[in-house]
Amino acid sequence: MLFTKQLDKVAALCQKHGFVYPVERVIGNCNVTGYNFGPLGALLRRNLLSEWWHSLLVEHGDIYAVEDCHLSPPSVTCHQQTLDRNRSTLYCSGSASTEATHCDVRQSLLEEMLRHYLPTLMLVRRRIPFGLAQEGICVALPIGDSEQTQQHFLWSNVEQHEMCVHYFVPPYLATQSLDIWQRTRLQWWKKFSGAPSKFTTVDVVANDNTETDIVQETHIQYEFPWGQDTVEVLRNYGNRHIARLQDETGISHEGKHSKKLVLPHQIECRAVLERGLLTYLLDACHEKLTAKQTHRTVVQLHPRLAPYKVALVCNGTKATTHVREVADHLVQELRRAGLTVLDLHDTTSPMDTQYTMFDEMGVLWTAVLNDATIKNGLVLLRSRDTTVKVTSQILHLLQT
Repeated sequence: MLFTKQLDKVAALCQKHGFVYPVERVIGNCNVTGYNFGPLGALLRRNLLSEWWHSLLVEHGDIYAVEDCHLSPPSVTCHQQTLDRNRSTLYCSGSASTEATHCDVRQSLLEEMLRHYLPTLMLVRRRIPFGLAQEGICVALPIGDSEQTQQHFLWSNVEQHEMCVHYFVPPYLATQSLDIWQRTRLQWWKKFSGAPSKFTTVDVVANDNTETDIVQETHIQYEFPWGQDTVEVLRNYGNRHIARLQDETGISHEGKHSKKLVLPHQIECRAVLERGLLTYLLDACHEKLTAKQTHRTVVQLHPRLAPYKVALVCNGTKATTHVREVADHLVQELRRAGLTVLDLHDTTSPMDTQYTMFDEMGVLWTAVLNDATIKNGLVLLRSRDTTVKVTSQILHLLQT
């Protein structure tokens, strides 16, 4: 199948350069696939997560970050159906007791985030709207043995790093707020894509009855090799969860808006980090024709997401020690300027081989130092996207 071939190519590239390594685990009677992230993958995860936090805490003044323990005792905070959907149970035997105890392993951040609603409501003096943001590991236990699901590299990860926002708004602003979040989140996904038109939104019909807590639902989708699939889910849960919290605690959960006390509606924006990584890796991986009519693979990740911004190569044949000293100083200064620099100290591999490797790693610029650098302070800079090489003074490079 075509999509299998494309996924296999990305998966092979990721393993070749240490982005991602699949690992097989046995949990109970289930064989599950997890993923370890090498240096490039860990930086890519960090960069994408950092951009997500920036879009919330910097661009929105009414979003508050919260965190929770991954394990918690059983709770009846939410409707039982929601709990069944969002929880799995681990049975552990302690060293001091032969009796099995159990704790919840979260499959969603929903329940934990609801616990922060009332304290945060008091913090903001009951003013709404406001939001809560959290990211963390959730367990997605396999359901069935879908062959297609197993073929989705990174998509079927048993450990999913969920990124979630819950926004609490007056009922009469809920529909408008969901529309605003839909546009905001869609724009965020498009921002880092080389093909933004591949991102679309789809409204999902949700039955407003006792079988679901969802009033309105929208999916942000990307055009994957296997077809359209969801990268983020936006939902309006109505006021049902907040109403249950109020009933269970006997404490008012109403918020103030326009001098009125109202029970807010709950808007959720939920995405999975690993699926975001796969989205942008597929989006960035291209085959390009070189001047010699050969194909080169280049991972054109957005500059904000690229794991390493600069790769440094020493290509001097004379005064190698001095070239290395200049290189070490340049690396130190670039890192102090906030740039991630890849310095492999490779003086034996041909330059074309190193260029190919850095292109496949998504490195934006390759800086080449040679004997001339000692004499005139010039560095050769090669662009990942265009392969154009320009010379620049070291001082100018540090200033820019």
